[in-house]
Amino acid sequence: IGGAHRSVWRPRERLQAILVAAAALVCLLCGVMLPLIHINREGFLGNLIREGKDLDLSVLSTAQGLQHLSKTREQPLLQVFTVVFLAFTFVLPLIELVLLTTSLALAACQQPRLSFGFRNSAEFCSELACSDVLLLIIIITATQLRTIVEYNLQDECADIRSFIEGGPALTISGLGMAADKDCLRLVPILRNGWWLLLISMLLRCDAWRRSGVVTRKLKLRATGDAATQL
Repeated sequence: IGGAHRSVWRPRERLQAILVAAAALVCLLCGVMLPLIHINREGFLGNLIREGKDLDLSVLSTAQGLQHLSKTREQPLLQVFTVVFLAFTFVLPLIELVLLTTSLALAACQQPRLSFGFRNSAEFCSELACSDVLLLIIIITATQLRTIVEYNLQDECADIRSFIEGGPALTISGLGMAADKDCLRLVPILRNGWWLLLISMLLRCDAWRRSGVVTRKLKLRATGDAATQL
């Protein structure tokens, strides 16, 4: 029985599980700060923009943009949406990974009750966290953005089609440098933040898998201890 107890969870397994969860946590922290998607604004309307022509959107910059918009337009509801956005895409995933890493560390220290408690709390946060949904939204945005823009601006762009393609009127108005065959062309590119959040999600799934193995082994050990006492 003593030999079986020692083989419940090897030291190498302990370290690997903790490192996987910690790596997921680090990738999450870096991913929310770095840009998720870069959007080049080209075409006639895009060429007219001088400053801030291209957009780099991250989780934090999006929240800051919503906060600024709520103040300039005096819409308190946007502030509520900003808080909800941050809570579900950053705060809850962060708390989940912190709790999961702590749970694995406590399991390595032979503290099963505390480990189970932290793991249950992490499961609750995992059910509410939406960082994986954010990744899907970014993919949909990257693939469908141009179609959406063309559909919404088709009437407006049709009215100025002859003007934006160049010609004397455009040159005389001093906008010859903005001439383009397209009214507005948005070119999205996935950035490092998106890939880091994807890696974090994959590592998180692996950490939960390892945590499940740990939980089963701890329960097996507890059952073995109870049988020994009997």
